[in-house]
Amino acid sequence: KEIDPASHMLNQLHKILFVTQLPPDMGDGQSNAQALHMRRAIEKYKRCLFGRYLRGKEGLSLKEELKKFLNNRQDVIPVDFRPLVDEQTDNASPDRWTGKLTYHEMGNWIEALLKENHYYDSEPQEVLE
Repeated sequence: KEIDPASHMLNQLHKILFVTQLPPDMGDGQSNAQALHMRRAIEKYKRCLFGRYLRGKEGLSLKEELKKFLNNRQDVIPVDFRPLVDEQTDNASPDRWTGKLTYHEMGNWIEALLKENHYYDSEPQEVLE
């Protein structure tokens, strides 16, 4: 059975949107700081996907970006993630990050956050008639 590529793209988009709609994590510690950093990067990417223009340039093509995700590309995402700063302490992001991220890395971050937030734990419910 052949699977519709649009369905794959919509599924990936749903994952991005799911992560960005999670409530804030109130936990403490390094793992929470890393999760917050990952969520901020994904949120910034989502804003670039749905933004009309990016600093005077055309916005990102949603279809082309999702294709790159689905192909697990090692290309660098054309977004500068460096301004991700801890608003409370005004410190740079963890590990003095260069602000570059590949589609493969972002995909891994999304999957880690999905698993951490039990995205795959429940099976889809059948619609009752």
